[in-house]
Amino acid sequence: MSESRRAKRLRSTAASYCGTRARSRPLLYDAHALKVDLHSHSTVSDGLDDPAALVGRMAEAGLDAFALTDHDTLQGLPEAREEAKRRGVRLISGAEISAEWGGQDDIHILALFVDEGNAEFHAQLEKRQEERRSRGERMAARLIEHGYALEYVGKLALAKGHGESRIYRVSTGS
Repeated sequence: MSESRRAKRLRSTAASYCGTRARSRPLLYDAHALKVDLHSHSTVSDGLDDPAALVGRMAEAGLDAFALTDHDTLQGLPEAREEAKRRGVRLISGAEISAEWGGQDDIHILALFVDEGNAEFHAQLEKRQEERRSRGERMAARLIEHGYALEYVGKLALAKGHGESRIYRVSTGS
């Protein structure tokens, strides 16, 4: 069956299940129709590959589409989009957003198909980035308070100037 016929069949079948009446026939779909990764990170946050290299890895893995969901930032999307177009991989704009709820400050919300042009959204992401940096500094201070020798070594600029990470050397005293 051609891909366009398969896609039409899937849409038709899915639409028939969206009604209020229960259907007796099972939902038909092709599990191999689309290979997608909806949660990936680049060096813009805590991934191992810069955005373009990550697209390359996704293409080499045979993925049809993937979402770049760096922590609290959309900075890697332009570079990833350029490479995705070149390689024929669909890029889903996204972010993994840090959140707080019920006194817990390490909740992550995966946002997909985000509006990259939304200034208010960008401002909120920048606020979350600052809160993450502040949280990291508080964690380092607590380690020092508990007797860990923690020496500030410096900042490591990540791939192509995206973000930065503070580097510490930890000694347990042994």
